[in-house]
Amino acid sequence: MGDNWRKTMILRLIFTVACLQATVVSFSQTETQKQLMYEHINRDSKGSSIIGKIQPIENKEALFNNAQILPVYKVVFDKTNKPSFIQKEKYYLVFYIGRLYIFVNNKGSRLFENSPIIQNLTKFNSEKKKFKIVYFTESFSFDSEIFNPLITDDIFSYIIDKGIQYKFFDFIDFKYGSIEKLKEFSALDIVREKLTVKDINNYIKSNYLTFQYYCPKDTTLVLKSLVNEIRNATKDFSKGQELKLVSTIKQKLNPFPFFKKTPKSQKLNDSIVKIQETEIKKIIDEHQKHLSKVIGNYEFKIYGVSITNELLEIFTNKQLVDYINYNNLMRPALDTLVFQYNRWYRYSYGKEVLIKAGIIKNDSYKEFQNYSNKILEECGCPFDESIKRETIIR
Repeated sequence: MGDNWRKTMILRLIFTVACLQATVVSFSQTETQKQLMYEHINRDSKGSSIIGKIQPIENKEALFNNAQILPVYKVVFDKTNKPSFIQKEKYYLVFYIGRLYIFVNNKGSRLFENSPIIQNLTKFNSEKKKFKIVYFTESFSFDSEIFNPLITDDIFSYIIDKGIQYKFFDFIDFKYGSIEKLKEFSALDIVREKLTVKDINNYIKSNYLTFQYYCPKDTTLVLKSLVNEIRNATKDFSKGQELKLVSTIKQKLNPFPFFKKTPKSQKLNDSIVKIQETEIKKIIDEHQKHLSKVIGNYEFKIYGVSITNELLEIFTNKQLVDYINYNNLMRPALDTLVFQYNRWYRYSYGKEVLIKAGIIKNDSYKEFQNYSNKILEECGCPFDESIKRETIIR
């Protein structure tokens, strides 16, 4: 009886806290959003999980009577760098009995219960302190758009990120380096929102990293797709630049082509030729390994070999900026909570546009891959089953 009494009191305490949290917010959810929230959160009362289950939620009304719905705002800046809020209707948080759920574009997730932001929200609610949930630029994980919530006040005096409090503009310098850089990323976010199905199809047809992964033996096709991508990005890449770039890359990928040809006057048996080819391959592999050590979001590679210097030598200043912006637009760098991933990987944007157009029915990266694969096959690059691959390059 004592145990049952204690459980009852704990449950009452949880719901009392939740009721205190349920601050009225001028945020109107659609019926679809309400249903999504209810179904997603109520799943925590079913099945097996390493994290404790919650009590089943009777209906949507019971959820919203005991949950705090938090709108999300994007912080934007005018020409004088004065910040203001813009509410994002498809972004919202639900704080329910100590659990924080994040909904982005009708896709739900939940933070771990020891996440610092939950402690901050609990403290602010208990002190009846006003706050806003915000972000500055769009963030992406390996397979979708995500949201890393920040906390601020109405006058932008601070930012709290992962439990650490910064002065508002100090955080911008810490995160982006400068407000000018932040505004560049924000401008690309706006352009990305306006991308069409045609833009995504052109991106897929010229994504040289995908061609390299699917049909790596066809070097000519891979290099052609790289040139097409550069043309999509820069619009004024000349035929002379193309010839020089392709020639330079080929030389870098295979710096010893003369070793592969044995003069007709020399007659070598097969065993000697095999030894010679093995030695040549070792030399080339060591050469490429040395060239491939540099890493980073702005280190451009083909077949694992850096071509950043070659691009710098051939691009005009404007073309370089255009190509960097194109990569940030179509391949935004990961901005997850796992920092070591963020220096290495980019997200291949596109399925979001296809979902909005009704071409992809579910928010599934697999569907986007299938859609891309069909286009690649039409471009003469079916998946080469004979190649052993270690990782997927998007």
